[in-house]
Amino acid sequence: MKLGFLGFGYRKLQQLNFQCIVVNPGDVPQTNKNALNKTDKIDSKRIALALRTRQLKGIFIPSETQEDDRIILRQRAQLVKKYNPN
Repeated sequence: MKLGFLGFGYRKLQQLNFQCIVVNPGDVPQTNKNALNKTDKIDSKRIALALRTRQLKGIFIPSETQEDDRIILRQRAQLVKKYNPN
């Protein structure tokens, strides 16, 4: 299992029975003041408030099979580009 921002640690949290969503960072509301004063504490409070007021909507999470298929297709595209550059 992959973890991290590209590996969707979401799946591991789901297996541990945590209720969670993955959101687009750009969808988290912020003010100019928040943008200038970025700390984990401030960001956490901002995300918690947006969750509490139901301002955040989860994004689509591909299944592990879909994610694996995407990896294969991207690798194929890179190889085609590398060995057939026209």
